[in-house]
Amino acid sequence: MTPAKANNDSDYLRQLLRWWQVELDAARASQLEERCQRPWAERLRRGRALTTLTFARREQRRPSTALLWFRRQDRKPWPDHRVKSGWPALLWPVDTPSNGEQPPPEQRRQRGTIVRVTASEILLRFPKDYDRFVEQEVLNLEREESEVTFQRGDDAIRALMADPSLSHQRALLFGDAIPAFEEAVDLTFRDDQLNAGQRRAVERSLGARDVTLIHGPPGTGKTRTLVEIVRQTLLLRRRILVTAASNVAVDHIARLLAAGGVKVLRLGAADKVSPDLAACTLHHKMAQLQEMADAQMYFDEAQRIADGKGRRVAQPGKRIAELRRQAHSSRDLARAKVMRRSRIVCATAGGVDAVPLGDETFDLVVLDEATQAPDPVALAALERGAVLVLAGDPRQLPPTVISQDEDTRAGLSSTIFERCSAHWPAQATMMLTTQYRMSEALMRFPSQAHYDGQLEAGEANRQRRLGDLIPKATLSDRNGRPWIVIDTSRLGNCEAFDDHRSSFYNDLHRQQVVNEIERLIDDGIDAHDIAAICPYSAQTQRLRQQLSELIQQGLEIGTVDGFQGREKEVVVVDLVRSNAAGQLGFLQDVRRTNVALTRAKRQLIVIANGDTVSSHRYYRELLAAAKKAGGWERAREIDPHRTGAR
Repeated sequence: MTPAKANNDSDYLRQLLRWWQVELDAARASQLEERCQRPWAERLRRGRALTTLTFARREQRRPSTALLWFRRQDRKPWPDHRVKSGWPALLWPVDTPSNGEQPPPEQRRQRGTIVRVTASEILLRFPKDYDRFVEQEVLNLEREESEVTFQRGDDAIRALMADPSLSHQRALLFGDAIPAFEEAVDLTFRDDQLNAGQRRAVERSLGARDVTLIHGPPGTGKTRTLVEIVRQTLLLRRRILVTAASNVAVDHIARLLAAGGVKVLRLGAADKVSPDLAACTLHHKMAQLQEMADAQMYFDEAQRIADGKGRRVAQPGKRIAELRRQAHSSRDLARAKVMRRSRIVCATAGGVDAVPLGDETFDLVVLDEATQAPDPVALAALERGAVLVLAGDPRQLPPTVISQDEDTRAGLSSTIFERCSAHWPAQATMMLTTQYRMSEALMRFPSQAHYDGQLEAGEANRQRRLGDLIPKATLSDRNGRPWIVIDTSRLGNCEAFDDHRSSFYNDLHRQQVVNEIERLIDDGIDAHDIAAICPYSAQTQRLRQQLSELIQQGLEIGTVDGFQGREKEVVVVDLVRSNAAGQLGFLQDVRRTNVALTRAKRQLIVIANGDTVSSHRYYRELLAAAKKAGGWERAREIDPHRTGAR
């Protein structure tokens, strides 16, 4: 379903604001439902909540907010928890009719933002009109999911509507303007292994006056191309913001840049950034500066006075406030110095942090995974750039949308990349067509089904075979087939629904998956070269339980979303659905299936109920292609007691 066409860009942006609010409301409702389903004791055990908090003291007053410190009623240190600064929190009195489970609608409650957490105290920020019960009663506190991304998206839409300096960008991304390009530039490529298509994409991006789109199907070296674009732009002494929809993608491109000797600044929460990039983070770079040593000195002195240690001072409260102001000032200077020195900044699109970046703009903004970023998230990053490069694949995973409202789902699932690619001249979109992952035989079906047959296999991977990894003594004809579809139709319809996970599972299919993985292991394939992918979390959870020992040896089991951008030598895909009505759920979005089918390098095994999935044309074509290639076979019944015993 496509979103309704607005009369002009302003109308569309107003629609986008409404969709974004509906999505926020849906996210809040989902969070509340999940909270109500988990007992209070479990939420405490998981570290999402703290109990028996009491008011300790107030920080200096601010015009629009209040800063209040809290501690445990018994004044002991906090138990292990996952309550962290920057997250919103909900507080309510311990003595409630619901016995702490969840404050009922009529119960007093107060939302705040966690500012700082120490071993025994927690500082929260409240609006100035906060409910005074938080100072008078013993409290429960529960961490809520952050709404920062929603706020940044909302701010980005409003800025695009109101800021005259963004009028050209608004016309490009949401109106009828067409991107412009300079004459082809003559480049000396830093990466001399780029193929001709990748080089053309780099040249087109360097010649762009405003926007370039790079369409990167699976395994075509999209990230490698983006790295070259960044390095070439750096030679022009320009500043670059590198973003993506996920932390994994940002870390990947930051890692490749750093490996090439490029200095990058990685913004983001410490627990979201890969440990091997710690030296690239803002925190690490600030810690190397004298200004941070000064800030710590001021904080320590303020704490000594507050604890009554050292020499006594006149007006200790005033002196503490002065020292803390000096500490914050020194910290701000350190942050500004790091930002000023950083020519390449890497952050998620939704996490483009307003505090370190302020109002800074960049000569170039690179947005990877552009087809996974809903418009408000993408805009939060894109508005900072004079020239934009958007890279993605509209034939793979779309943005994740929680709301069940049809208009909202259609509106937020339609991305800037897709609409612009369809509207702009062909030269504005550079498609990479040489893929370096799948063998030619594995590539053939996804190329025809999703990419109009335009993909071609690189020379090194064109003839890849599973047999190359298997000892000759165990080599069989079955191992020589690049892909196999195991059709379970004759075994009956056996899907089931897990109410707790709101997800489907299929025990018969699970036994087929286990059997195939154990066969591969017996034939000599290492566990770390195998992955099992299922579209439903209930099925992956059951597979993980049954194959726990092989997981310890390196086997990976996950959902489709967790495997985008990944690859394995052998992949077993379980489509799970098996019913007489031909109901497919979100398997109807074949972009998800495309991700699953394009992760394997040497062999792909698909478990499917042919009768069920044949209700959709795409899966009928998949079964027909498997039969034509000699890769279709009927499933045999398996004794469940003979599998999963490793």
